Amino acid sequence: MKQESGETVYLVLFSSVFFHSPLHRFIILLFHCLVNMSTFFIIPENQQRVLQFFQKLKKNPPQSLVLEGGRLDQRLSLALYWAMALNCAEDTPCLKCMVCSQIKDQVFRDLILLDTREGVGVEDIRQMRTTLSHPPHHQNRVVIINEAQNITPESANALLKSMEEPIPGNNFILLVPQRESLLPTLISRSFVLTLSWEQFSWPEDINDKWEPFVSFVNTGRGWFHLTTKKTFLTKDEAKKIILCAQYELLKTMHGKKDSKLSSLWSRLDIPTWRKIHLALNLADQALDVKANPNIVLDWLAVKLWNFSQHK
Repeated sequence: MKQESGETVYLVLFSSVFFHSPLHRFIILLFHCLVNMSTFFIIPENQQRVLQFFQKLKKNPPQSLVLEGGRLDQRLSLALYWAMALNCAEDTPCLKCMVCSQIKDQVFRDLILLDTREGVGVEDIRQMRTTLSHPPHHQNRVVIINEAQNITPESANALLKSMEEPIPGNNFILLVPQRESLLPTLISRSFVLTLSWEQFSWPEDINDKWEPFVSFVNTGRGWFHLTTKKTFLTKDEAKKIILCAQYELLKTMHGKKDSKLSSLWSRLDIPTWRKIHLALNLADQALDVKANPNIVLDWLAVKLWNFSQHK
């Protein structure tokens, strides 16, 4: 539903929600039938300007669109909205027709969603190319690659072949935190839209651990004697250190070098930035599966120190 104020676009769906009261279940079923929607996601006010760009791009849509910045869920929501814009019969997506509903449900016949967090190999791209060789069933076929920075160079080159052999009706959307994490050849063939970045608040409570971590990344000294203490790092503190490192990398990619780490990393090349980005993601994922925070940060510190030597 689009609010009357136009401030925020809400796509709402209640799925698999159980209440004890039959009346509650009836109300939910009635609401579901009225709104005819199937997924809950929000395009917040600070990303509304992107919808205006979509309206302009719709007149002559690029074959490949890169959405960078914002949060992961925001990038995916906007990618689905763009798929609606390319296929809905209305001038702007109505959010309630069969096409919009199917795209929200991710069951639209001409929607291909690949999430690299689930593994996307060369064979996946090649199989997709077979599908792309046929005309779309509706107006436009849309291929969304979520977290596209994680695809291997082999998969990226296979994807590039599809872009180099454009077939009318095929559209690609690459979702990444920042464009620099993609192969330059993919960026050069894409139109890039930058979402508003989230406001970052530096966690002051980890400064006593952040400083020796940064010192080790610079010098290769002064870290391991700390992590030998089992209680040195909690999972939350380790995640904050990774978040701060991701923020420093983001600043570096945008030309800022106002700290020890961003100044150090500003001397590295783009392929090394990609390696740092991947290492940070892997460390964060390791913490999510309950790996020991001290061991994870030891591994990450060594990786970042090694990468930082390639000046």
